[in-house]
Amino acid sequence: MTELDHDPAALDNLAALGGASLVLRVLQTLAELLERLPKELREASAAPSPELLQRRAHSILSASGYAGETNLRAAAHAIEHAVRSGDLAAISALLDQFDRAAEAAMPRIVAAITAWKYRA
Repeated sequence: MTELDHDPAALDNLAALGGASLVLRVLQTLAELLERLPKELREASAAPSPELLQRRAHSILSASGYAGETNLRAAAHAIEHAVRSGDLAAISALLDQFDRAAEAAMPRIVAAITAWKYRA
């Protein structure tokens, strides 16, 4: 991907809107999603209804955006767009891209949770 992996100002911007407790809720939600979503996306891609895959991919867009995880958000958006446009042949490669973005994001999210706990 060509954009930044992570926008470091995003969490500070989120804190300005709702304080450290909001940042923690978003980060914890994102971490929980990343624990289960890669597997759920793979399972949904094998389902007869691609709309389930689209809904699963959409579920992470807001949290990843608020947390500044730009590559993760872009990967989820690409999956959602591929389903909407009927480009199901691209799904496998997009799932791989999502997995890589999730793997890269998780250590940043865990570190941010630890750091923001002390601010809450």
